[in-house]
Amino acid sequence: PGTCDSMDEMLVSWLAIAAGVACLALLFPWIRRRQKRGDGAALTNHFHASVEQSADGVLFVDAATLAIIDANPALLRSLGFTLDELRALKLEQVFTDESGDLEGMLTRLRNPMPRQPIQIRQRCRSGSLLDVEMTGARLTVGDSKGLAFRTHDVSLRRKIEAQLLEKQQHLDHLAHHDQLTGLPNRLYLAAHLPDAIAEARRTGAILAVLFLDLDR
Repeated sequence: PGTCDSMDEMLVSWLAIAAGVACLALLFPWIRRRQKRGDGAALTNHFHASVEQSADGVLFVDAATLAIIDANPALLRSLGFTLDELRALKLEQVFTDESGDLEGMLTRLRNPMPRQPIQIRQRCRSGSLLDVEMTGARLTVGDSKGLAFRTHDVSLRRKIEAQLLEKQQHLDHLAHHDQLTGLPNRLYLAAHLPDAIAEARRTGAILAVLFLDLDR
């Protein structure tokens, strides 16, 4: 942002952003040694390039107003907006969650915890929603306070997880139901009868079990 008074302040902002990216955090001791040798401008360019070329989206917002300040190319591509179009939007127009609690979502965004990703949805220009994990960090640049967010697309992972769950449920159904009649089988009875007996005892209800011999 244009509030940076010096190259050192700009370096601080990029380092705060990189806190959400583990591979950049590993370079911190090397950065400090380079800073002592007066390589601040080169490092600023280096970390600027790292954020610009990141495969994950990076977003900068004002901490007080949550106004969008800047975004890297990866986020702009996934959203389908230009930077000027994105700056004209409110944060709640770009992100949403399944709870429907707008104030709760904005509170979580205002108080990010870098080690606890926020499960959220990203609303693209096309109207489609992408499942993303968002991690955030606070920035202090001069007298200005901001927030930097990193977004990671997990929509493919969620799709695979849903498919695995569906297959697991299908296998569970096959294991506990007769393939010919579709009725619950002996395994289903063994799994659920103890709970049914316990419930009947607890409520004082009468429990009936009917056995049919289909072979004869």
